[in-house]
Amino acid sequence: MAINVKKDGNNATVSYSGRLDTTTSGDFQKALNQVISESIDSLTVDLRDTDFISSKGIRVLVAAKKEMGEKNVTIINANPAVTEIIRNLGLLRLFGMN
Repeated sequence: MAINVKKDGNNATVSYSGRLDTTTSGDFQKALNQVISESIDSLTVDLRDTDFISSKGIRVLVAAKKEMGEKNVTIINANPAVTEIIRNLGLLRLFGMN
């Protein structure tokens, strides 16, 4: 697992690599909460190197969106398996995915 945070003004990108599951989601949630607490205007979550996401990982993403309110939370670079899970849950629009 690796988490990388990059800020560009009031925009932040959080990159996650590895399995996003019950074991690792706590650290990911802490990283997202820290970034969100810095009053950012938009959050991008890069899942390029995320090979699996569990229901707990999905809950962390939904909680981040809830914390951001009307501000943008976008997921980018999700692999087909992760995208399919998000699609099956009806969350594509929530995270600005096509």
